[in-house]
Amino acid sequence: MGPTTSPLGRAARGQAKTRLDEVASILGDIQAKNITPQDIERLKVRLSATPARGRKDPDDPEKERPRTPASVNRYLQDLRAAFNLARRNGKVEKNPVADTRLLRENNKRIREITDAEEKALLTALDPARRRGRTDLRPMVGLLLETGLRREEACAMRWADVDWAGGFLTLPETKAGEKQHVPLNAKALAIL
Repeated sequence: MGPTTSPLGRAARGQAKTRLDEVASILGDIQAKNITPQDIERLKVRLSATPARGRKDPDDPEKERPRTPASVNRYLQDLRAAFNLARRNGKVEKNPVADTRLLRENNKRIREITDAEEKALLTALDPARRRGRTDLRPMVGLLLETGLRREEACAMRWADVDWAGGFLTLPETKAGEKQHVPLNAKALAIL
């Protein structure tokens, strides 16, 4: 490996290899040149029905949680890349994954910080414990009250705050759209 290879690159390659090994075990002894788009569709269904390895279901810790559409898509994308490489190297004539539609992903996650986690976080940020460094508690408090990302909070301007209406307008979010964030009494007090 060259000097420009990052640890993240190695980790990503390791994940891709793990996923491709699992795909190979599901597809069985079929040769790559004989894999059809129908085989890929069956693979997609099988991956969707198989629990994610090592991920516990939060509702039932005894069971592994189902694989998400995003996870299934990573398997398909790795397989598509492998077939593209094989096609460029003359090992197969066409890529059976090329016309396979990826699953619709829902990237929205809802997780609320517990009271104990919030208390521990704010305690760790106490300036007395941080030897006089900048007091980050107001910024973290704003993030906790609004659900803003750090970058969104740092980029906001006073003109974006509607004090009377009690909301903040984010002109552009990570999703690339305008968003209105409600500001409760604590968030307004912090601002």
